[in-house]
This record gives sequence, C-alpha cells and structure tokens, in this order.
Amino acid sequence: MFKGGPHQQGLLGAVITLVVLLGGWWVAHRWFEASLLAEARGQLVVVERSIWALQSTGLVVVGLGSVLAYLVISRQARLSQTVESQFEALSQAQLFLEQRVAERTRELETLLQVSRDLTGTLELGTLLGRILEQLRQVVDYDVAAVCDLVDGEQLRLLHSVGVFSSDRAADRWLLADFPFTEPLFQRQQPVLIPDTQAGTPIAEDWRASVGPILDYVRSWLSVPLSLKGRPIGLLAFGHRQADLYTSRHAELALALAGQAAIAIENARLYEQAQALASLEERRHLARELHDSVSQALYGIALGTRTARMLLDRDPKRLAEPLDYIMNLADAGLSEMRALIFELRPEVLEAEGLVAGLTKQAEAIQVRHKLQVTVNLGEEPDTPLTVKEALYRIAQEATHNVVKHAKATEIKLALHNANGLTLEIRDNGRGFDPGQSFPGHLGLRSMRERVERLQGRFEVESKPGQGTTVRVWLPAPG
Repeated sequence: MFKGGPHQQGLLGAVITLVVLLGGWWVAHRWFEASLLAEARGQLVVVERSIWALQSTGLVVVGLGSVLAYLVISRQARLSQTVESQFEALSQAQLFLEQRVAERTRELETLLQVSRDLTGTLELGTLLGRILEQLRQVVDYDVAAVCDLVDGEQLRLLHSVGVFSSDRAADRWLLADFPFTEPLFQRQQPVLIPDTQAGTPIAEDWRASVGPILDYVRSWLSVPLSLKGRPIGLLAFGHRQADLYTSRHAELALALAGQAAIAIENARLYEQAQALASLEERRHLARELHDSVSQALYGIALGTRTARMLLDRDPKRLAEPLDYIMNLADAGLSEMRALIFELRPEVLEAEGLVAGLTKQAEAIQVRHKLQVTVNLGEEPDTPLTVKEALYRIAQEATHNVVKHAKATEIKLALHNANGLTLEIRDNGRGFDPGQSFPGHLGLRSMRERVERLQGRFEVESKPGQGTTVRVWLPAPG
C-alpha cells in the first residue's frame, strides 16, 4: 500500500482517475467506431452490441465519477472537521495562555508593588500591614499573621488580619506547642495543609494547636521568614475554603517572605538606631545639665549662703548677692528652656521650621555667646518629617561648631527654590574633610539623615578657613 504523504496520495489518486476516464473514453470511442462500421456493413447485431457496450461503459464511467466525487467530498468534510477541531483547540490554548499570562503579570506586579512598599517606610506596623494587603491579591485569605521567632523558642505576633486580633488569641506562644511548624524552622520549607479537617498527621497537629482559635479555617499555608539562611519568623494564611492553596501559592508567598524578612530586619535596625539616638540625646542632655544648669544651681546655692551671712552681719550689702542669684536663676531658666526645646521641638509642628531654626539660633547666642546670622525666607511647604530632619541637621552642625570649630560667628540660611537647601557656615579653624577629625561621627549621622530622604550632603572646609555644611532635599512630589 502506498504510504506517501497527503500531497503524494492526492496526486496519485488524480492520476489514477485520469487514466480510468481516458481508458473509458478510448473504449467508448473504439466501440463507437466499430458500431459505425458495422452499421455501414449492415451488421445490426454488432451495432446493438456496440450500443449496449457503450451504455455499459458510460454507466461505469458515471459510477466511477460518483464514487470519486463521494470520496473527495468525504475527505473534504473530514479535513474541515479536523481543521475546525484544531482551530478550537488552538483558541482554547490561546485563551488559557492569556489567562496564565494575566495571572503571572498580576503576580509580578504584586511583587514589584511590595518591593516599592518595603522601601516606603521603616515603621514596622505600617510596613507589615502593607505587605499583607498586597499579598491578598495573589494569596487570598480570611486570616493572616506575621510572627517573629524570639530566642528560638517563642513565636511573637507582630501583625495580623482576622481573628488573631481578637481577645481569643494571645500575642506570644511557645514554639513547642506548634509541632506542625517543624518544617518551617528545621528545614525552612513551607507548610501546606489543603484540608485542616483531614485525617493526616499534620492536619491533626494543626487542629490540636491552632484549631481552638481558628476552627472555621479549612486551608492553611505558612512560610518561613529567613535572613541569611537563618529563620527569624513566619507568614501564615488561612481560608474557609478547603483545598484552596497550592504549591504555586507557596512559591509566591516564599518570594514575598524573603523581601518581608529583609524589610523587618531593616525596621528593627532602624528602631535600634532610633533607640541609640535617644540614648545619645539623653547623654547630651545630661552633659549640658552638668555643664550649665548644675553650675548655675551651684552658684545660686553659694550666693544664697553668702546672702544669709550678710543678712546677719551687714544687711546693706545684701543687694549684691541677691542680684547675683537672680542673674544665675535667669540664666539657668534660659538654659533649661533651650535644652527642653532641643529635646522636644514642638514648635516645628505648631509654628514651622523657620520659627524652629530661629529659636535654635537664639538659644546658641544666649548659651554660647556666638553671633548667629539667619536668612531663612518663607516657611517651606514640606512634610513634618523633612522639617524635623533639617532641624536636627542644623542642631548637629551648630553643635559641632560650638564644640570643635572655635568660631565667633555662624551663618544659618534656608533657601526654598528647586528643592530645600540648608546651609550652615562658620568662621572657625576648619579641617581637612579627607582626614579623621573631631565631630566626624556627627557628620556621618547628618549624611545618613539626608540620604534617607534622597537628598545631597556636602561639606566644604580647609584648615584656617572655616566650614560650610550644605544640605539639599528634593521638593515634595
């Protein structure tokens, strides 16, 4: 049997059909010629036979043509059905592909949005709330929680959505009470329970530990939060529908958990830095109290003893120590107000940055007898966090001037054009910025504040030529 392709088979069939038709035509033609000759000779019997043969040949040709037509039409019908079925299959495949592309696009958009949110804030509660909100788009849930691992023995609830927020749940649990989490922290693998009411060992462990709180949850998924190969917590999700979560959900949750772990660690480091900054502020306040207010109180006590002695011996000379006491009291009061203002500059929120910098300059003049010139312009329209950052930078820069520069004059300027520019200039002894120098830690702190706000920080100084600290921050978008 001929086993060529469809094209070769079709060509062979056409050739055979043509040969059969030509053969039939030739036979009919020969019979027709024979009948004419026979008729001419008067052979009627031969003529009748010729006519019968011609009719039979015609019937055979017509039959063959009908069969061939039927075969062609049937083949075309089958081919049409095949094309239609293939087209339908292609359409379904294209639709399925479009759906998968849309799902993957949504997942990637969610990952990108989470990445953006992670860099948008360092406040842990706000950060975790954003993470869970974005996760809902790709991993649906009725209840979700973020927990960190404390001392390798306890789970502490950091943020939650759902029943974890109610009075039925504590905020800290022993890890040993949750045996189903063993793959999370021992092997750093996700825990997927398709049906929490199933008879599997992991589902039974879940019901024994979490079931009393989340008795309505049927699907459960939890993934580890890991940092540098070390588990630091977990993300957990629950849903009322059984068999909802799949391995794909686990993969997405793991991808986001990696970013969440970094963000949580950054937020912790930021909180530690804030705590260290507060400690440094308290130390600074203690030094200032010792250097100024304590000395004033000691002078007041000494003047009071002198006045008490003169009261008995020579009352006419009592005015001098009393004036001394009053001056010390006024100086101590001014010093205390300045210290309190430095510690908690509420004026920034109530009156603005310009008023805050003005009062800061006045406090420097009173406390350190330096000439301070200000050129601050109008109040900038910028968030309070930016104003506080600029205020703290000015505070640190002027503190360095007082402590290290041996200057007699400070110029403080604020320009609000194409962003905010703060400039602190002194006429002190200057230094080489490329070398180690007193106050370099304060400059590092200022630079970090500016970089967190996507700004620029510059220091210009030469020995004997003073110092200029310049900060530029972009205008709020």
